[in-house]
Amino acid sequence: MSALNEELAELSGRWYPKLGVLKDVLEDRNERAQCISPKVSAQTDYTFVMIGWVPKKQLANTKNSLKKAFEGRVIVNDLDVSREESYNAPTCYDNPRIVKPFETLSNLVGTPLARRD
Repeated sequence: MSALNEELAELSGRWYPKLGVLKDVLEDRNERAQCISPKVSAQTDYTFVMIGWVPKKQLANTKNSLKKAFEGRVIVNDLDVSREESYNAPTCYDNPRIVKPFETLSNLVGTPLARRD
């Protein structure tokens, strides 16, 4: 039994710090996903209303994907967002490929809040 305990202690010592960091990163990403993911605000048996944030750069692709997924039976409207509402918009990175490996570090720190001028 002591050999098994020694092996477990060695595995724990090697993997616990890495898994702890990964757990924190995944919890942060899950929190962001809940923030960014669309919310269904009204629903019946045949319809639903969904509100969410989409980066402008991905808006056309998102619309096309929704229309394809729902076989054209979908209406997508762009909503005007007030200055106050824009403070709650999630931050989205669009870094060049050379900087992408460093996003993990910035994700650990967190994204900046919108400026309030």
